[in-house]
Amino acid sequence: MPIIVLEGINGAGKSTAGNCICEALGKEGKSCVLIDAAGYGRIGRLLRRQIVLPEVQSTPDFDAMLFSTLRVEGALRIPQILQKEPATIILLERWSLALGAYGAADGARPGLVSELRAVLDGALTIDATILMDVSGKIAFKRIESEAGENRFESKGPEFLERVAEAHRKLALSMVGVVVVDAAGTIDATFNRVLATLRSKLKM
Repeated sequence: MPIIVLEGINGAGKSTAGNCICEALGKEGKSCVLIDAAGYGRIGRLLRRQIVLPEVQSTPDFDAMLFSTLRVEGALRIPQILQKEPATIILLERWSLALGAYGAADGARPGLVSELRAVLDGALTIDATILMDVSGKIAFKRIESEAGENRFESKGPEFLERVAEAHRKLALSMVGVVVVDAAGTIDATFNRVLATLRSKLKM
């Protein structure tokens, strides 16, 4: 039961690549599921949609605490999946690296973010993390038409680039993180991520 994390800023292509990977592995007879741990389950999905709305009044510290809580709650549901299919490959959209990167770019207290990341890292054993790296400018262009619906995306390409740079910096300090160029086409990115995943899982 390997758990692989797909990390990256909004617009990096995590959902698209993750869905394509699960489809490709499914054709090979392998069980794979893509999970956004912060929005997993009925309550998680509801909260995940609400907390990113532009009208929500929050603070960087509160955002960090809320997202980490939702991710832990989502992770606790993973055993339910594995009861049905123990060999399932779990692809997680973001984990502790995202919390650190967005927290740093948004101004959350470093000590708080560090503690919350430790909680996440203690909640699950992650087999590998793939950082889908893309510039804030390219990512924002991909999501610009919907950016007004998300208070993080609506901060624009400069904010996304700060988050991307924080991702890169944190990745250098972590063991097992592979950085994949996600600036190209969907197919090119998918192929790079899938090749990395196969290498990590020796498939």
